[in-house]
Amino acid sequence: MKAILLSVLVLSSGVAAEYPAQKINRADSVRFGQTQAEIERMLKAKAVPDNSGIGRPNKDFVLSHHGIKLEFDSGRLENITFNAEFDFNIPIVAFIESWRNLDAIGGIRITSGIKKPNFLEYLAAWEARAKKLGIRRYDGNELLKEGEYSVRATEQKFMDMIHISFGPERSTGKGGSWGSGCSIFFLTPDEASLYGRKPGTVDTISVTCDEFNTHARQQ
Repeated sequence: MKAILLSVLVLSSGVAAEYPAQKINRADSVRFGQTQAEIERMLKAKAVPDNSGIGRPNKDFVLSHHGIKLEFDSGRLENITFNAEFDFNIPIVAFIESWRNLDAIGGIRITSGIKKPNFLEYLAAWEARAKKLGIRRYDGNELLKEGEYSVRATEQKFMDMIHISFGPERSTGKGGSWGSGCSIFFLTPDEASLYGRKPGTVDTISVTCDEFNTHARQQ
């Protein structure tokens, strides 16, 4: 009954109201699907075109602001990246589905500069919570379905990352997939030396909402 009521409220309240408010500092909050113009007014800053090499003209924009990076797709907030200087005492709770969020679990939580072994302890608690809620881990080759997630790790000289994908996923049409998820990047020894920080600690955490990703969608 609660789920039905939530769906009714979501449909009647507009796109941005579908997702919970994510604090990006002690004063300001954003939501997935919130308009670029509204966030620019709130932060008194302008987003700029994504010049990463994969940004699409007039569609993909980026706004960096005091420890966070906000990415917009066609005028809507689609990705939030929390950089190392972000205050991780603020929980990451951008998703409607509570099991997806990176908030405190009992006495375990993500902290600034958390080391990879400690993050893996947090991840184990996160997975245990998901399992208790009936969520299934699936690391096979098929597209994820609703109520499923996968965890993939990449540990190389120039990249140390854990990516958690959430179902449902959709096909890119080229053998890949699109979907919501979060990526946790740890500092490699080379990066740590360059920035004067400790290797193996969290560098950035990104969360993305596929609902507002217009790649490979009919507009």
